[in-house]
Amino acid sequence: MDRPSDFIANAADLVKRAGPGLAGGLVLALVLFGYIVYTQFRIDVPSKHIAILIRKTGEDIPNQVEVAPSEDHKGVQAKVLTEGRYFYNPYSWDWEVVPMVEVPAGKLGVVVRLHGDDLGYGEFVAKEPNQKGIVQEVLRPGRYPLNPYLVKVEQHEPVTIPAGFKGVITNLSGPMPEKPNELLVPAGKRGVQEATLKPGTYYLNPYTVRVTPSTAGASASTSARAATWGSRRRTVSTSR
Repeated sequence: MDRPSDFIANAADLVKRAGPGLAGGLVLALVLFGYIVYTQFRIDVPSKHIAILIRKTGEDIPNQVEVAPSEDHKGVQAKVLTEGRYFYNPYSWDWEVVPMVEVPAGKLGVVVRLHGDDLGYGEFVAKEPNQKGIVQEVLRPGRYPLNPYLVKVEQHEPVTIPAGFKGVITNLSGPMPEKPNELLVPAGKRGVQEATLKPGTYYLNPYTVRVTPSTAGASASTSARAATWGSRRRTVSTSR
């Protein structure tokens, strides 16, 4: 039995049915067991931390699988425990208490999924939740209960467009345009976009979008050429 509550419920039922002498012994055993549970089974997760559960007994998982598909399987569990007190059988479970992922003010977090299906050739953005790779959505400043065995988080600077400028957007991912030699491509296609950003701060994924500041009065073609000349490639590792 993985949960000590199951043992306590069964023992309490025995106490009700036992005679006075045996009942006293059972009560003492319950007290002793309660002490062991409290000291050995207890997981205290403090504020701003999480606990990672690792199953030691159960069904084996395939070699190519990094995360246990359910609590019946051995290995690292996808679910984490947040702030609070929990009780797990140390024979069946191990655990690690680690700080939550924190993105400080003035930063953004890029999530890289470390498990799942490999992406196709030339792809680097995980479009589905079961894919390994860079996640399109970014994390804004704050704390997040993310399992470090499942994802890693890189910190980057948000994009700031000062007054008197506009931001020229270049999509670094997405489908290729039908006419790749044109300076401006249709919205959503890979390349320089016709729409621009107004002055302000933007939390954009630097692996999927690049923003080049351009003077507000510059023509679309001039801004597009500047963005194209400033192009550069980014790479990211999906290994822990």
